[in-house]
Amino acid sequence: MNASNDGQIIKEKYIKDSRRQMEDLSINILFGRLMCDMGQWDQSQHFFERLLNNSNGYNEDLAQVEYSLGEVLQWKGEWNEARKYYDRAHERIINVKPTPMTDLANILFNIGEILCLEGNQRKYDEALDFYQRSLAIREKFHPFAYAGIATVLNNIGLAAYGQRKHDEALNFYQRALTIREKFDAHNHPNIVDSLINIANVLRDQEKFNEAIEFQERALMIREHNYPSDYVNITYNLSNIADMQRWRDEHELSLIYEQNCFLMRLKALPPDHEEIGHSLSNMGQIYENLQKPILALDYYQRALAIYTICLPSSHYNLRIMQLNIERLSEELEIELD
Repeated sequence: MNASNDGQIIKEKYIKDSRRQMEDLSINILFGRLMCDMGQWDQSQHFFERLLNNSNGYNEDLAQVEYSLGEVLQWKGEWNEARKYYDRAHERIINVKPTPMTDLANILFNIGEILCLEGNQRKYDEALDFYQRSLAIREKFHPFAYAGIATVLNNIGLAAYGQRKHDEALNFYQRALTIREKFDAHNHPNIVDSLINIANVLRDQEKFNEAIEFQERALMIREHNYPSDYVNITYNLSNIADMQRWRDEHELSLIYEQNCFLMRLKALPPDHEEIGHSLSNMGQIYENLQKPILALDYYQRALAIYTICLPSSHYNLRIMQLNIERLSEELEIELD
């Protein structure tokens, strides 16, 4: 892909189609980011590396090239290399007068993301510092850029959650949700993310009734707007089934698990591991309902699938074997 005289037309279309605020970027930067957004990470990386190598050191886009290289490398999972480019872009930007505050906030945010991805307690503390600095800039200089503010709030919640600071995480998740529902109501995926994040905290706090309410809200949005998204819908159904079981509402748990099972049957091959999981879960529910014969049948069906799709030493396969042996002995049934 090469920049051309038609680049401005492509730029305008890309901005319109992706709804991204990039009007201040050069055509070259935009081309490289377009490739990244299309998943062409290697091509995008090579493109930006060429721009960097051909720069004279004073190019006004140089910080954006370094930042964009950091983004590409972050997508590729090369976090250490990404951090190097973010640090270089950060150093360059803070020496520009006046400082481009949006760019600075974005770099601080992305560094926070990398630190969170590395996932240890010391890194979470660092991530929170970078996120808070990004948030302060956004709230001061772009107080009406609600989507960006909500994203930072959500990620602060994620970092706090990683530290098991549940009350703190819940506060930031709820602030993000409030903004998203009020100012970005049509961005259903982000609203769903906030709802599920809140549900996860409440689940960990064993506030199952409240957690189920938030999972239900997420489920309703997905079923209404993305009815064919079986992966995420079954995720909701399975989570609600688990929490209903934990609060001893086994009949309700069974309803959600059956719906999850039926959706998986329609969308997946018959010997898929997730179908085995549903059968196993229903077996456990039937055990809790004091229906051991039904439980045994579901365990056997789960085992048949696990035997096909899992290695012989897999934990889930062994658990099914033990469940079947235990129930067979209790029911005095001889296995073939």
